Amino acid sequence: MVKRAGLAIALAVACASCTLLVDSELARHVQSGPPDAGPDAGGDAGIDAGPDAGPDAGCDDLAFQDGVIDGGVHFHSGVGRLTFRGPAIPSAAIFSPENTFPSTLGMATVDSIVVAEGIEGILPFYRSVIFAADTVIAAPGHEGPGHFGCEELFVGSYDHFNQWTVWTFFPGGCGDNSLAQDAGIIPGRGRAAALGIAENADGGSTLGFVIGGAGAACEEADFPVPCIPPKGGAVAASGALRLEGLTQPDATHAWALATTPLDGGPGDVRVYADGFTRLAPASPADGGPTVSFAGPVVALDFNVAIVLTLSSGTLIGQPFDATGALRGGAISLALADPAAHSLEASRATGSAGSVVNLAWLGGDGQAHFARLDLTNTPRISRGPAAVCGSAGAVFAAPLSSTQVAIQIGDAVYVRTAP
Repeated sequence: MVKRAGLAIALAVACASCTLLVDSELARHVQSGPPDAGPDAGGDAGIDAGPDAGPDAGCDDLAFQDGVIDGGVHFHSGVGRLTFRGPAIPSAAIFSPENTFPSTLGMATVDSIVVAEGIEGILPFYRSVIFAADTVIAAPGHEGPGHFGCEELFVGSYDHFNQWTVWTFFPGGCGDNSLAQDAGIIPGRGRAAALGIAENADGGSTLGFVIGGAGAACEEADFPVPCIPPKGGAVAASGALRLEGLTQPDATHAWALATTPLDGGPGDVRVYADGFTRLAPASPADGGPTVSFAGPVVALDFNVAIVLTLSSGTLIGQPFDATGALRGGAISLALADPAAHSLEASRATGSAGSVVNLAWLGGDGQAHFARLDLTNTPRISRGPAAVCGSAGAVFAAPLSSTQVAIQIGDAVYVRTAP
């Protein structure tokens, strides 16, 4: 495997179509806590430097860090739809106690795409590219050059005249930050694209791509990435997608694709093998899905994941493995809120583990946070509790065990988890 170029630190890189603020590794050493008001953030739409009273002046309004603007920045206007992913699973070859496999939050502002990372014990940090887009999909956070977290990006831009979505791949902080690659066109304004990653035994990584019903996988290598647009196997991919990479017993990769129909149906999870050319060997013989509902997919170990969803106030989960087989029965835990919806989930540590952070929207109009412990008997070990200053939230995601990102209108706030 050919490693990508080293990560530039605290440097603005100019290219023909974009200006990128590369994340500074200094930001990773900023401890959690209320930020100081910083200087004016300049001309980036949706960014301001000082804290805002927001919907509740008594709540934390934690800043996103970039290592350049003193005190960090806030995104209090101009933010479109958010997407969220938990961390990938580190391979044994690169795992260390201080590994930095982050959760990732993608957002599109008026004129930029932004990706923010959440790591235990520090404030979230971000980088941005001036690029017009409607959707930003980040790969699960993993380790890049210099043992720092990074993630690649799929970016969708809707063409109103032609009524199609143009997808672009950005290496992000995992390689040469000034580069972008055409990734395909999908008719309509759908979400039928997903990006996943699986760690290799030698410490490298393999990327998985799904766009418009086709999937492909290839090693994370020098630019351009050879397997996009995908020309591999056909996949069941009509709706909102999430893709998680796992490793099978023979060290080959499997790809768990969760598909949620845009009409609100339950969806499903299918596990693909051999670069999306076939279903994993223990999948149902009739070609059906491994799990008959979809939602956030959380990798718990190299070869095991769990898919989670909310139904009539109950948290439902089903563990499965890289062969496409179920691992035990489904879990079912009452949350005492029949109207709970819009669940997001993330493994609570950068390494393998069985504790999952949860965030969702409640029937009371607020965001809620809880922790799911799968160590022995599945149980809610913390919460549920409402997030301070989250009334009217339309999105919530657990950046870490101590921070929740919420969206209210076109503003994003980072609150301390209850």
